Amino acid sequence: MFPPLQKLLTKLNAGTHQVTYIISEGFMPFTADAAYSLGISIILLWAISACGLGLYQFKNARERGLVPLKVFIQVKRSVCDANESYLTTDYLDNIRDRISGMRHIRLTDLPSRIRIMDPNDTLFDYFVECTQRAANCIALVPHSFDDLEQELVNIISSMFSSTVYTIGPQQLLVDQMPLHWKEGRKSIVYSLWEEEKTSLQWLDSKEAESVV
Repeated sequence: MFPPLQKLLTKLNAGTHQVTYIISEGFMPFTADAAYSLGISIILLWAISACGLGLYQFKNARERGLVPLKVFIQVKRSVCDANESYLTTDYLDNIRDRISGMRHIRLTDLPSRIRIMDPNDTLFDYFVECTQRAANCIALVPHSFDDLEQELVNIISSMFSSTVYTIGPQQLLVDQMPLHWKEGRKSIVYSLWEEEKTSLQWLDSKEAESVV
């Protein structure tokens, strides 16, 4: 996707109204590459919480030798029992060197994709690639709000030169659109998936302010 996007941006910038900013999903690293190649500022929007940006620590964990969890040889079969048991030992619960903003962090507290066995895990590498692009963006927008993760938001702000905007819960923003603007735009929803409502029905059955 990088070449066609770069070509489109170049074409647009040759016209009267040039592209000055790009707002992109954080898990689309090619948009950041295209923006940086043309000197365009980019804002990364993440559909994960500030805590979820613990994905940024994946590269650090690998450089420090914390992952892969165990070197193994795979012989045309699934990972052997010995390696699987490695995931249930005290190793994941051990407190490692403190990671900024996450006191007493353990490997088990980080996003579960960090528990890799294969040093060439494709999805792990993809998360590293995505989060490293955040270092040069002008703003980060995690799916969070200050009252929920203020401490982590402050730390993320200190880790990056980017401004961090907490405009969540993002799904509520759809309900704030003016009615005249939403007319004829029924496709504007928070998700492409059909909404799963049973959890909301369960929540409505509880007393006010009784559930976190």
